[in-house]
Amino acid sequence: MLKNGAFLQLKMYKKDNDTDKELDVFTFKCKIIEIIGDNITVDLPTNEYTGKTTLLPKDTMLEISCVRDNSVYIFPAKVIGKKMDNIPCLVFYYMKDKVKKIQRREFVRINALLDISIKSTQKKFKDFTTLTRDISGGGLSVIINKNQTFEKDDYLDLLVVLPLGESIEYIKVNGSVVRVHEEEAKSILSIKFSDIMLQDQQKIVKYCYLEQVKMKRKERGM
Repeated sequence: MLKNGAFLQLKMYKKDNDTDKELDVFTFKCKIIEIIGDNITVDLPTNEYTGKTTLLPKDTMLEISCVRDNSVYIFPAKVIGKKMDNIPCLVFYYMKDKVKKIQRREFVRINALLDISIKSTQKKFKDFTTLTRDISGGGLSVIINKNQTFEKDDYLDLLVVLPLGESIEYIKVNGSVVRVHEEEAKSILSIKFSDIMLQDQQKIVKYCYLEQVKMKRKERGM
């Protein structure tokens, strides 16, 4: 389920000491650096509201979620320490026996020309930018040159520029190659998301929904 380089979303709940009621919730994102047994080492979490990195105190209890292969995994964890070597890191203990898997429905895919940059995780080719042809919460396809070659299951680092309302979102996600098929003047590379932040996936789903609404309005002449 978990692997090095995977993205995690962390939730930390602030409770009233007297009533034990939840007063607030803070969300963070981070990336796995190393997994040894029940311990996960991650880079310093970034607060999703402020954009600032945070060194969470020891014994902080967290709810962690990650997305893999169209499923969401949720589990509790506790901060057990920190590493301040070359790269500051946190270490969590996570409870394998309490991992919950939530199966998600198949996502709606829509045609969309979005800017995207693609990098080979295994450094098989030079980074390049192109356009998506379609996108969904589970993956996307992009336009590539006919002289570009890819192998099934090649791992990719993607950065998708997603217009959402009046703002622009930059979605970072790991993906793997599904297939390449030829069209008249170009090739289409199909990619499935292998690791994506739940919040980022929800943004893509929202974008697809809003684009569907726009298309329906055009069809009705509204």
